[in-house]
Amino acid sequence: MRKTFSDPFRRQSKAGLHGFTLVELMIAVSIIGVFCMSLNLLYRASIGSFNMSANRSESLQAAYFMYQKLMYEFKMVIVSDRFPVSIESTQGANNNKLSFFIFSRNPQNPAQILTEQVVYEFFPAEFSVKRNNKVLKPDRFSKVEFVVEGEQVPGENQDVHKLLLRITGI
Repeated sequence: MRKTFSDPFRRQSKAGLHGFTLVELMIAVSIIGVFCMSLNLLYRASIGSFNMSANRSESLQAAYFMYQKLMYEFKMVIVSDRFPVSIESTQGANNNKLSFFIFSRNPQNPAQILTEQVVYEFFPAEFSVKRNNKVLKPDRFSKVEFVVEGEQVPGENQDVHKLLLRITGI
């Protein structure tokens, strides 16, 4: 005589032990499927949120770097009739070239102060920045937008009197 232990997941009938019915298995599989799909959606949302915040942080860091670099040079700007600040539009872009003169030291004789022209070119389509025809960290500004605007006082000479430089992390 064979001894059988009662299994809480099995039904006992007159003919012996039986398994789950097909309907019970389909319900269990569908519940597990819904649970797995919700976990997958939650996982994808968290990965997307992480990537978005990492991209945002990177673009803000690049914008801050550019801001610091420009502010450092703007502290040394010379503004006069002989050394104008100018904004130009080149290569089909609007107001993408900013040029000005700054004080700099002579590398051979640090006591001697020189003037140096600095030209920044912002290329919105390529998201790149050039300083004196040298590209600044090529991939650093891939998510940064630059807008340069100048305002002139009516009735005076054509020099720029107010300068707005907007650096935006995209």
